[in-house]
Amino acid sequence: MAGVLTGAHGAEALRAAGATAVLDSVAQLPDLIAGYEAKAGRP
Repeated sequence: MAGVLTGAHGAEALRAAGATAVLDSVAQLPDLIAGYEAKAGRP
Protein backbone atom coordinates (compact mmCIF):
# COMPACT_ATOMS: atom_id res chain seq x y z
CA MET A 1 0.00 0.00 0.00
CA ALA A 2 1.34 3.42 -0.90
CA GLY A 3 0.87 6.61 1.08
CA VAL A 4 1.28 10.06 -0.43
CA LEU A 5 2.56 13.07 1.51
CA THR A 6 0.02 15.49 0.05
CA GLY A 7 -2.47 15.22 2.89
CA ALA A 8 -2.62 15.96 6.59
CA HIS A 9 -0.38 13.10 7.76
CA GLY A 10 3.37 12.62 7.71
CA ALA A 11 5.43 9.63 6.67
CA GLU A 12 5.47 8.05 10.15
CA ALA A 13 1.67 8.17 10.39
CA LEU A 14 1.30 6.70 6.91
CA ARG A 15 3.67 3.84 7.73
CA ALA A 16 1.89 3.23 11.04
CA ALA A 17 -1.35 2.94 9.05
CA GLY A 18 0.19 0.28 6.81
CA ALA A 19 1.89 2.12 3.97
CA THR A 20 4.79 0.09 2.60
CA ALA A 21 5.87 2.97 0.37
CA VAL A 22 5.63 6.70 1.11
CA LEU A 23 5.70 9.04 -1.88
CA ASP A 24 6.17 12.80 -2.04
CA SER A 25 3.73 13.06 -4.94
CA VAL A 26 1.20 10.93 -6.82
CA ALA A 27 3.42 11.59 -9.85
CA GLN A 28 5.81 8.99 -8.38
CA LEU A 29 3.14 6.26 -8.42
CA PRO A 30 3.71 5.02 -12.01
CA ASP A 31 7.41 4.40 -11.28
CA LEU A 32 6.54 2.60 -8.05
CA ILE A 33 4.08 0.33 -9.86
CA ALA A 34 6.56 -0.32 -12.67
CA GLY A 35 9.16 -1.35 -10.08
CA TYR A 36 6.77 -3.82 -8.47
CA GLU A 37 5.81 -5.24 -11.85
CA ALA A 38 9.47 -5.66 -12.83
CA LYS A 39 10.14 -7.56 -9.58
CA ALA A 40 7.17 -9.79 -10.33
CA GLY A 41 8.51 -10.52 -13.81
CA ARG A 42 5.82 -8.65 -15.70
CA PRO A 43 6.71 -6.85 -18.94
